[in-house]
Formats: sequence, C-alpha cells, structure tokens
Amino acid sequence: MEVWIVGVAECEGNYIVAICATKEIAEREILKVRDDLIKEWKEMDEHLKKQNREDDLYKRMIENLSSDDYEKWDNYPLDCPYLYKTEVLET
Repeated sequence: MEVWIVGVAECEGNYIVAICATKEIAEREILKVRDDLIKEWKEMDEHLKKQNREDDLYKRMIENLSSDDYEKWDNYPLDCPYLYKTEVLET
C-alpha cells in the first residue's frame, strides 16, 4: 500500500506530522505545516521587535518557505517541511 509521509526536518532531527493515503491530502497537510511554522516565526519576529532586537533569521525562514512549491523549499539547517512517498507492507 502506498502512503505519503509529511514531516518536518530540523537541525537536530525530524518528526512526522501526518501519514496520508493520497498525495493530494499530503500536499494539503504540508502547506498547513508550513503555514503553522510561518505563523510561529512571525510571532517570534514580533517578539524580538518589541524587545528592540533585530534579527533577520525569522524573515529569511519565512521567505524560504513563502512559495507553494514545496519541492523547491530550502531552509537548511532550520525547520523545513518535507513530503515523500513510501510503501507500507500489508500483513
């Protein structure tokens, strides 16, 4: 059986967010994960601004994932959602 894995790669590891039955569902999920990360990063950027600390890190991460073409996302070594197909053996 074919399934699609949606996860997030981080600098110290990665984690799986969803296992999907179709590519269409997986694509929807990867964009949700991306949107959640961008929301978090925007909040962190605003927090830094309130403390009068400027850092382009969050702006760069948001820009790196701003496209809807997940195959071209490159945010290494920071958080980056990923998607891949794999086979699950049925017993």
